[in-house]
Amino acid sequence: MREIKFRAWDKERKKIFDVVHIYFTPIEGCYCVTLSQSKPKFLHNDDDIILMQYTGLKDKDGKEIYEGDIIEGNLIKYSPLPTMGEVVFDTYWANFANKNEAGNTLLREINLINVIGNIYENPELRGNNEK
Repeated sequence: MREIKFRAWDKERKKIFDVVHIYFTPIEGCYCVTLSQSKPKFLHNDDDIILMQYTGLKDKDGKEIYEGDIIEGNLIKYSPLPTMGEVVFDTYWANFANKNEAGNTLLREINLINVIGNIYENPELRGNNEK
């Protein structure tokens, strides 16, 4: 069983924080988030904060891999496809994947993963992969 946890990009402070608590309110689209080093905030959708879920995986150096991370690695089955890309949740496969110009590759198909940045603090690493 993988650990369920999140981190968050605070748009205002332009910094990533660990998420300590998430409380979903009865109002649709509204929730309360407590970030490390912060007071609780009530949010509607993604007003000020973007949540990123932990994949349950760690890179080759033991760093946790989250949605929004930019990774590189080796495909398990040899392929000339590029492996550098953004970690996303692939709804078709209901699994985390690496998104790049070649499409989505499930993380389980990549080994020796290395987190080299994230889309918020290192947008230059996204290349042609920008949304």
